[in-house]
Amino acid sequence: MKYRSKKIISKNSDKTITSVLLGSYIRAMLISLLLGFFFFVAITGKEMVYRQNLDNSRILDTFSYFINMQLEDIRKFSYNLVIEEGLQSRLDETGEGKIKQISTFLMNKMAERSEIQSIHIIMEDGAVSEYKQPTFGQDPQELLQRLDIENLKQGKSSYYWEIGKDSAGDQGINTFYLVSSIRSKKSLQHLGYLIVFLDPNLLQKSFDFYLREVGYEVLIKSESGNMISFPAGGEIETYSGKLNFDESPKSLWRLFSTRKYSSQPMESIRGEIYGMTKNSIFRANIEFALIFMLIITMEFIIIVSIIIKKRVTGPLEEIAKRARDIGIQGNLDILFSKEKYYSEADDISKALNEMMEQIKTLIVEVKRREKLQKGLELSVINHQIKPHFLYNTLNAASILISVEEKESANQLIKSLARYYRACLNQGNDMITLTNELEISQEYIKIALIRNPDILRVSYDIDEECREILIPKMTIQTLVENSIKYGIKQMGEPVYVTISAKADGDFTQLCVADNGSGMKKDTIDKVMKGEPLEVQSGFGVKSVVSRISLSYDIKNIADIIAIESKEGEYTKVFLKIPFKAGEKDEE
Repeated sequence: MKYRSKKIISKNSDKTITSVLLGSYIRAMLISLLLGFFFFVAITGKEMVYRQNLDNSRILDTFSYFINMQLEDIRKFSYNLVIEEGLQSRLDETGEGKIKQISTFLMNKMAERSEIQSIHIIMEDGAVSEYKQPTFGQDPQELLQRLDIENLKQGKSSYYWEIGKDSAGDQGINTFYLVSSIRSKKSLQHLGYLIVFLDPNLLQKSFDFYLREVGYEVLIKSESGNMISFPAGGEIETYSGKLNFDESPKSLWRLFSTRKYSSQPMESIRGEIYGMTKNSIFRANIEFALIFMLIITMEFIIIVSIIIKKRVTGPLEEIAKRARDIGIQGNLDILFSKEKYYSEADDISKALNEMMEQIKTLIVEVKRREKLQKGLELSVINHQIKPHFLYNTLNAASILISVEEKESANQLIKSLARYYRACLNQGNDMITLTNELEISQEYIKIALIRNPDILRVSYDIDEECREILIPKMTIQTLVENSIKYGIKQMGEPVYVTISAKADGDFTQLCVADNGSGMKKDTIDKVMKGEPLEVQSGFGVKSVVSRISLSYDIKNIADIIAIESKEGEYTKVFLKIPFKAGEKDEE
């Protein structure tokens, strides 16, 4: 977002924040009272229905959970029963005593679970049934015919739950029963079926107290259409024909007079479970006055928040937004507008505008001082390098004269003179790449006079890069490092390659040698800008410092990259902006 730097002219508000707040509260109260009467009439009745629906859903969830837990418990019991070694061994037996042994086994197992009314095992060669109470004249084959075992025969499932009447039930009350396939653990051959009926009386007693306490009735209907209700014979059974079992399984609400229904799927029996509250939706409501006050309060809070946001916090938020924009964009020309709602916000805007003008004045002064400081730092770095080289070269000339190598000493001193003439360059710290290469070449001549076998140099320079500006003695410093610290053994020259390639808006300089390499910890310290404990990295660090100061580049990784392997090679890459001359002139 762009803001004009010109001043925004508007009439200064004489309102205070106190008067704005008071007016906002009065407006909010009047609007709240007006709307409250309308919402009060519309919400009261619907709120009671909503709460009743929510209670029904929670009660049904709880009841469904307990039913499923009980069915799952019996399923685990039945599963352990059919795989138990005692039953498996008896089923594999033949002879007259087989049925009796299985009967005794089932009797003992049924005694362990009070909620089971009967257990039946039906085999190809006979059937066994055990009941909680003595019964006579029951036909297991007739029971098997009433069961839906098609899924078990087709191998779709190893068990299923269904709703129906036990043939032994004298009350004629539906209950849950489990039909499970029995297979041999060794051969997996089908041995028969296990049928377990739950005791309907115990089921009713288990849930009767809870349902009476909450005033609720439940109807469970299986996929086949069989039903069981809690409590048995409840009023919900009279509505069973009106319930739409094709509705969405997530939630189903039905309103019949003062009765409210809800439903959800019951996967264990592949059916639905329905609940009906016995409490009227027209039971006593909350006091009308309390409801009305609650509505008024909520409206007032919402409305007053909107009004205060617009008239009180809005101006402050606009001031904060413009302050964030200034921080993100760094645009000090953004002005804070005059506020019309109250005088305090306008005073803040005026104070911030004055502060912005002072900041801009200070920034100009700081930039001027930074430029001076930058020049001083570059001068210090250059003076750290030049006396060091001058001392070494003059010392070498002195040695040549002492051993009567006057011609070599003469050439050395002339090269030194040309070297320093190129270095001075009218006192400029930034020189062209061509001039920098001349400095490096004079330095190499001096090095070769001192030791002809110390160095071999090759160049690969793009012509378009020759006129870029770089800090003085950048390449020379890196070449000097290659000579001083790259020699592996006496008499073996160091091969140095100097290259300059155009790369977009930058020039990629590289000084590579086949010398002894740099240690990894030295490279890491150079890249992190940390102090060096060895002298071999000083030259590289001085190059990085001068480039950073000259081009105002903070990140060292944007300036230099070093590749090196001890005993094999070192490559130093420098990234120089093409428009360095323009930046320097600024």
